[in-house]
This record gives sequence, C-alpha cells and structure tokens, in this order.
Amino acid sequence: KDVLLEIGTDEIPAHYMPNVLLQIKELAGEKFAEANISCGTICSLGTPRRIVLCISEVADKQKDIFSKISPE
Repeated sequence: KDVLLEIGTDEIPAHYMPNVLLQIKELAGEKFAEANISCGTICSLGTPRRIVLCISEVADKQKDIFSKISPE
C-alpha cells in the first residue's frame, strides 16, 4: 500500500526547504527501518507551508522478529 503524509507548517523560508525535505526523507526511512516496517521508495515534496512524504509499498504489518533465549 502507498502512504501519503502531509504536514502543515508555519512559513518556512524557501532556502531551507531543500535541506528540510532531505532530512525528513532520511528520518522517515530510519524510523520505518527501526520499526521493522518494510517500504519501497520514499519521496519528499514541499512548499514553505506544506511538507509531503510519499511512501510506496508499505507493508501491512511489521516483520516478525524471532529471538532465542537460552536458559541461565
């Protein structure tokens, strides 16, 4: 499934936008990985009052985690 996240903001100066969009894209990728949720491509778009993340192929659930606990 694809996900679109739109964030409304106060006015962000236009010259900050390229860095803001890069950072939010990287942060979203890190957070999905930390949560064990697989996804496809992440793109970020924005204007001085809007930031948008488009995330493709988002998994319906987290990946299963298996761990073995040895007796003490």
